[in-house]
Amino acid sequence: EKIVADTSALLLISQRAAGSLRDALSMFDLIVTFSGDHTLTYEAALRHLNLLDEKVYIAITDALYAGHIGDALLQYDTIIRQGFDGYQFVGDLGKHLRNLLVAKNLKTTSLLEVNPAVAALYTAKAEEISTSFIFEALSLAQTCQLHYKASPHQRLHVEMLLIDIGQLQEKAATSQPKMVPVETAHAPAPTFKVASKSTPTHVQVEVDDKAKKKKGIVYPSLQAVGGKKLLVAEPEPTLRTLPPKKPASTTRIPSISEAQARAVANRASEGEKAQATDHTAAPALLLNTQNVTKICHAYAHTMKKQHAFFPVETLQHPISLAGKQITLACYKPLPDSFQKAITAHLQAKFQDNEIVVQGQVRHAPTAPPKSYTDLEKFSSLCGQHPNVAYLKKTLSLVVS
Repeated sequence: EKIVADTSALLLISQRAAGSLRDALSMFDLIVTFSGDHTLTYEAALRHLNLLDEKVYIAITDALYAGHIGDALLQYDTIIRQGFDGYQFVGDLGKHLRNLLVAKNLKTTSLLEVNPAVAALYTAKAEEISTSFIFEALSLAQTCQLHYKASPHQRLHVEMLLIDIGQLQEKAATSQPKMVPVETAHAPAPTFKVASKSTPTHVQVEVDDKAKKKKGIVYPSLQAVGGKKLLVAEPEPTLRTLPPKKPASTTRIPSISEAQARAVANRASEGEKAQATDHTAAPALLLNTQNVTKICHAYAHTMKKQHAFFPVETLQHPISLAGKQITLACYKPLPDSFQKAITAHLQAKFQDNEIVVQGQVRHAPTAPPKSYTDLEKFSSLCGQHPNVAYLKKTLSLVVS
């Protein structure tokens, strides 16, 4: 079709299409159609795609870096009056700051997605702007773009962004620490008093006691020898040595767990001593069915709390006692571990090592067959309530 296209314009179309070939062809045909002379220029592409030139963003960045916030706000007002979208402006401003950051290093200039002329302009401008300013401005632009659509006043939202970026240099200047010269300590001026009018050949010097305590300051004194006044330095005042501070107490306060453990150990040792010395201990429990049942129920409750995998339900069944043999009713043989554990527990409780525990397997009660049909349900009901069958016969009822 003999269309003359500028490379910069084609680059703009490809970036605007975001990888869609169909959208890129549609933009290309639209711009060429409106040009009328089968040419595709960079300016026409900017105008029809509703984009701003990089020079506009460079001028705004220069104004903000110099602290001229008013100039940047006026430029943004001009952009809005021309019909440009504020959200697109913030996005393109972030892209512009990204290009400045990339242009700071010669190794990354190949990442610039602009034509060579604009790339050279970015490289020159990147040398004039500090890296910290670009970093902070880029962070502010990204935050503004994230909250732009949720802002009730979108224009003020962008203007606050420009104000914050314009104050970055001022904040950086005020945040730098100032170098304050160290002031040397000067001794207060001593007061001179004449000791006696009759002896004018001797002059005394009085110095404040608080000032004498300052280390390293030598106060001069005046003496008259042979009718001439001489400046004689007094020796350095003697410093009073303070007594050393008493070291903090190193006694460590025991934690609660340690105190409890110590108390338990003390009680255990006292119990052992009492058992070793006192032979008149309390009598053992009487071995009968009531005590055995009570101890077994308590042991079952403890095992349930500990989530033990023992057949603790066996301890809830009736228990029989014959001499020192305890029989537990169960539906299946007892595990050896459970039998040993309950035997040791009962021997300890009754203080009798001759106690023996065994299990007696019983058949589990069988549940009645479940009724499914209406006739089966009626038969089950008659088995529980015989009068139901009489009522059916009397009233001539039929089971469906």
